[in-house]
Amino acid sequence: MALLALSPFLIRFYLKRQSYRTDSKIFNDKRELRLPRLHLILGIILLLLPIIFLIGYYIDPQMKFAIFIILLFFTFGIFGGLLISIYLNHKLSFDDDAFTITDWKGSLERIHWKEIESIKNKSHSDNIQIYTTNKQVKISKHIIGLQLFINKLEEKCEIFLY
Repeated sequence: MALLALSPFLIRFYLKRQSYRTDSKIFNDKRELRLPRLHLILGIILLLLPIIFLIGYYIDPQMKFAIFIILLFFTFGIFGGLLISIYLNHKLSFDDDAFTITDWKGSLERIHWKEIESIKNKSHSDNIQIYTTNKQVKISKHIIGLQLFINKLEEKCEIFLY
């Protein structure tokens, strides 16, 4: 029971440590940063969790329980699908000229280092927001190797984030 109570803190600690890793993939002289596999695992667990209750419903069918299962499918299914979508789509690649971010929906934004006007890094948020004249992008703080991107950002834009 204590492990269950501590699990959110352990997960956040794990994700924070992953952002300091430096073993990112390099394709065509660009570093590509992705989210940890934990997002995929938690998404699959959230999608599979209602199936356990569905099996219980077939063993002992009750009307109240059926409504509960439908709510579970909507709640956990939406969150599980969102986590899987975030894991599969959200990535960041950068080189000396610009960086490219793909959000959870799969839409692609390319921003040159010179275009950056401001950056918001709130301690209670899990995103870094980067603003240009006509764009705003959010980068997850859980991306593996985020510190490499922050170092490049500080070097190119002369902005200190941490």
